[in-house]
Amino acid sequence: MVWLRTLDDLPRMEATISARFPHLTIVDRATCLHTVKQLDGGGRSIGHVAPDPEIFVWS
Repeated sequence: MVWLRTLDDLPRMEATISARFPHLTIVDRATCLHTVKQLDGGGRSIGHVAPDPEIFVWS
């Protein structure tokens, strides 16, 4: 598992892995979006920040 700031970083990450470990083959990938939560002073969730659809590129 790796954490990337944007999906645009994925090809560079795969290229880095392939260069460092040429005997490995990447056969699959999955993406999980992180939900940003709003917390109160005690660390309890009081809401969430909806993702901005303008930052996603759908194909």
